[in-house]
Amino acid sequence: LKLGSPRLADRLAAKFRVMRALKARGIWLLDTCVVGWYIPQATYYVRSARSGEVQRKAKERPPKRCKTPALALSWELYTKHVVRAAAAAGHLRALIPIGAEGADRK
Repeated sequence: LKLGSPRLADRLAAKFRVMRALKARGIWLLDTCVVGWYIPQATYYVRSARSGEVQRKAKERPPKRCKTPALALSWELYTKHVVRAAAAAGHLRALIPIGAEGADRK
């Protein structure tokens, strides 16, 4: 999608074609977390007090320690019920979780 036209309208049209093709094949893209963790934010720069160099400032995000609990709560309180309802209605044959946060890390 990013290698084609730089025009936003063309990129969105290509993305929608992919999404419709996935839907036609019965493939769902499902975000487990109901909270947006990757909210776009303006980039800003600061001058280092030590070296005087201009550096890009890290974007503020919710604390990382909150991400896994947010994913678990979202799954338990909402997402798993949507998945169960879809399976019960015959709209789901398989579920493949993706993403490192959803993995069991023991």
